[in-house]
Amino acid sequence: MASKSVIHPKGVFAPLHFLSEAASTLGIPIRTAEKWVEPADFPAFVEELDARVRALADLFDSYLEEHPNALECREDPGLGRCVEMELAHTRKNLGFMDRIGKAGKKEDAGKSNEQIVRDQIRRALM
Repeated sequence: MASKSVIHPKGVFAPLHFLSEAASTLGIPIRTAEKWVEPADFPAFVEELDARVRALADLFDSYLEEHPNALECREDPGLGRCVEMELAHTRKNLGFMDRIGKAGKKEDAGKSNEQIVRDQIRRALM
């Protein structure tokens, strides 16, 4: 691991800055995947993406479970609450994924990605 002296000009440990930027810039590729991922590959793509996002969320949850006082920041008392709120929002969205189920199965082959997603949401709401 790089030394903590590797500081980005914005005052953040540089690897954390670039990892944050990398994660932030995945929003558009994720939101538009149904337009550029082949329909036959779409269900597996969404399932893999879901697993990886859950693994990342689990990394934070596991760390905070092992270090319950980690979010007590003397320099910025509101920081802990902000982190808790963001992680709660992450869990809420993953909960939505649990409610609508996985996107697509073999019987979805040949359908457009939009139709697969609409069918999944319709089934979840029934």
